[in-house]
Amino acid sequence: MQPPSSSVSQARQILADRLRELRLDAGLTAKELAAGAGWERTKVSKIERGTRPPSAEAIRVWCQVCSAEDQPGDLIASLRAAEGMWVEWRRMERTGL
Repeated sequence: MQPPSSSVSQARQILADRLRELRLDAGLTAKELAAGAGWERTKVSKIERGTRPPSAEAIRVWCQVCSAEDQPGDLIASLRAAEGMWVEWRRMERTGL
């Protein structure tokens, strides 16, 4: 069995991979997506590498720029599930696992 922190990382990376696929399916570079969203290019890179989790609003904007308006609900649900796993892991860690 994997430690919960590993599962959290995996859940975040799966979300990051799905966002990257949306960008690629839209035929956009990271730079083009960032420009369309009004972000720095590094934000897109960090989200896609899983080093910075996106906010729900960032997911909405990402989907809008990628013309994937039918996707935010599912992606935000995945984000909340990953966040819930993280909160539970931190709670367990504080109490000594």
